[in-house]
Amino acid sequence: MLPVSLTADEAKEYSKIMSAIDVYRNEMTLKFIMGIEPLENFDSYLEQLDKMGINDALAIQQAALDRFNAR
Repeated sequence: MLPVSLTADEAKEYSKIMSAIDVYRNEMTLKFIMGIEPLENFDSYLEQLDKMGINDALAIQQAALDRFNAR
């Protein structure tokens, strides 16, 4: 992983987004593996990640990478 740094505001927002996503992702991964959640619901899982702000988290990481590459 590249040594990119987030600003203080980015780090706060990223942490807020990812803390909820990490819990949901871990829960759903286990459910899919154990067969509790049918694989037919995978698209719904992805939609929920979108609603939870995964694209915002990706944008934060992309901004940090862009700053790193601009050095």
